[in-house]
Amino acid sequence: MIFTPIPLTDAILSSEQLKKDVRNAKKIGPCGIGEQALYLGGRFIERRYYILWRRVRRVFKRVAMTKGGFTKKGLFASMTYIVVQYDDNSERTCYIKREADADILLELIQKEQPKVAIYSAEAQKKLKAAEKEEAARYKRDISPEAHTCIEKLEHAIQHLNTEPTLYETLVASAKQKRIADGLKPSYRAIGIGAVVGGFALLGYGLYRVSLALPFGWYIVVFGATLIFTAMAANIAPSKWNSRRYAQKNWLSSVQALEKKIAEYGDFPLPPHYAHPVVLERMIRVIKEGRASSDTQALEEVKKDLKALNASVSVSQKEYNEVVTIKPFFLIAHYENTLD
Repeated sequence: MIFTPIPLTDAILSSEQLKKDVRNAKKIGPCGIGEQALYLGGRFIERRYYILWRRVRRVFKRVAMTKGGFTKKGLFASMTYIVVQYDDNSERTCYIKREADADILLELIQKEQPKVAIYSAEAQKKLKAAEKEEAARYKRDISPEAHTCIEKLEHAIQHLNTEPTLYETLVASAKQKRIADGLKPSYRAIGIGAVVGGFALLGYGLYRVSLALPFGWYIVVFGATLIFTAMAANIAPSKWNSRRYAQKNWLSSVQALEKKIAEYGDFPLPPHYAHPVVLERMIRVIKEGRASSDTQALEEVKKDLKALNASVSVSQKEYNEVVTIKPFFLIAHYENTLD
């Protein structure tokens, strides 16, 4: 290890234990999930800090988004953080560039450290209340046809879960495509200007530093700030926000799922919607008595998603589901076939 991770509490690992644990940790973005500890990124160094699992009470996601992210009338920018709460109620936040990495991190924590809550205390209370509300909506008596359909959808979920990386890639590529498609040419121009200006200031600042002229380091810092701001706002020119690259990635993920569902036979979803969350929402629709077939259930799911926008208040569970699957439907314009 070039940089030895720094403990965030007084509970520490020996040098040998730490080397082994961080080496074998599952690395997601700047973070890592070890057998004995959770690793968090620092400002510039990945997995710079660690905290033993026995000191972790909660790990959850916090997303800050500009107004333009909802209205599309301003700059689209979001900042995703992982928040870790200790057993003494103190907490630490870690910035993660890609929200998909935060979701993957939380899913792994839920599987490998089930005692650690992956929602904030407030979100967990709302989640329990929403679950009770949801159960109250279910019909006690549904038709045999509906029962058969539910079993079919449950089997479809099991089939997708044999290769979860396929639908996880679909989620990431759909979000990437939405960001790339929503980035206006004027913002790209601003991003290019910010990056070019930032590098010019960096060069000029370093030149002044080399000659021991005043304000050299200030100019360097200002240039670096311009570059990092453009990158954080997703307007800096990069492979990630290129429309052509995003389109290619998305189509590739859809084609991979098309091959996967071909193994199943009569799969109840088109490949560009093939995600367990969509199937789970279809099951709930049937249990509520709003549909008795998978075709009807999918149409009801579409109606529900169309009705949800930034002005509608939803539970944490609903929010997590919507931000995961709604990009699929927006990209395809809610159609079952792609043009």
